[in-house]
Amino acid sequence: MDLNATQVEIAIDCLALEGFDGIDEAAVRNAFEAGLERLVAERGAPIAGEPLRQSIDVSLDWNAHTGGAALGNALAVKVYEGLSR
Repeated sequence: MDLNATQVEIAIDCLALEGFDGIDEAAVRNAFEAGLERLVAERGAPIAGEPLRQSIDVSLDWNAHTGGAALGNALAVKVYEGLSR
């Protein structure tokens, strides 16, 4: 199958985070979106031609003193890897 996409859209209905009280939600969201865009641009669409995944469990070792942008980037990597399985 030859897939030549000029645009890739990944829609995430819900990204639920537990245990991150006081984190800058906008920074997490912006870094998450930018991180996924970067990964798709660098590595390609992880789910091209594959069935859609309904959920991805993500576990992180997290330092509470690291900011929302770093959390968003780490989540983007984990979600991309989860979509690639």
